[in-house]
Amino acid sequence: MRLFDFKIRSCQREKRRCQTLWDFYNESAKPEVAGLRLVLQRWFRRIPIDAKQDIRSRVRSKDRNDSYTAIWELYLHEFLCRMGYSVTVHPVLPDSSKRIDFLASICENELFYLEATTAFPSRKNQATDARINQVYAVLDLIDSPDYFLEVRQIEGGPNTPPPAGKLRNAVNEWMESLNYEDEFRRFKYDGIGATSGICWQHETWEIRIRVMPKAPPFRGQGSSPTIGLELGTVDISSISESIRNSLLSKTDYGSLNLPFVVAINAMHDFVGENNLLDALFGVKKKRRTLRKC
Repeated sequence: MRLFDFKIRSCQREKRRCQTLWDFYNESAKPEVAGLRLVLQRWFRRIPIDAKQDIRSRVRSKDRNDSYTAIWELYLHEFLCRMGYSVTVHPVLPDSSKRIDFLASICENELFYLEATTAFPSRKNQATDARINQVYAVLDLIDSPDYFLEVRQIEGGPNTPPPAGKLRNAVNEWMESLNYEDEFRRFKYDGIGATSGICWQHETWEIRIRVMPKAPPFRGQGSSPTIGLELGTVDISSISESIRNSLLSKTDYGSLNLPFVVAINAMHDFVGENNLLDALFGVKKKRRTLRKC
């Protein structure tokens, strides 16, 4: 059983915003993606026969959560094998009908259970991100021979699908009105903040778009993606909450006879040790410094 299709590939484009992870991995002919496919296929070979179909179907899922979590499980299974453990997938538990991902043993001595989970932004935030990505996907497909675009998210996020077609037409008309030589001169001597820009708003969501002139040798060449720089806001408070929720979702396995390890893959752009501490012990409102008397 193969994780990816066996076929000739020719696609050299970057991952599209609304493209699933598996679809990109399966279709891309880029050398770096081909290498990644080879690694994942090797990991997949180690999975026991009776567990392959479940992993394969979730890696291929259109649901981002399922796909990333399945790849995380592949990684952890390979990690345990390379560390010298014998790995049982979905072992029978002594006090629950539920199944933990892995049981690690050495020389028939059962040592610990390992459960893989992935901490994603909330489903509400994911829905907002999906609407934003639909807009950005339209901008990425604009034929722009002279400019890349800097897109900066200023406020909030859309609660309903924005009229991406109207934004595309507005951006096209605006870029056609610009003078390349003037924009390149401003960009060269004063930076991106000096180039022309527009603001666009849908409900409470606002984005600011600036042009980034291409260097003269590359002028006249269409580009996809057109967005060269993307800036936005980060909801730091939601990171610890998603880690905590992922951890709490893995506590209902009854009375276990071995140590239980939960491996959390935090799928956030910015995550650190403090987010983990806040998830485990609550947000620290005030730090106290201990001094010797």
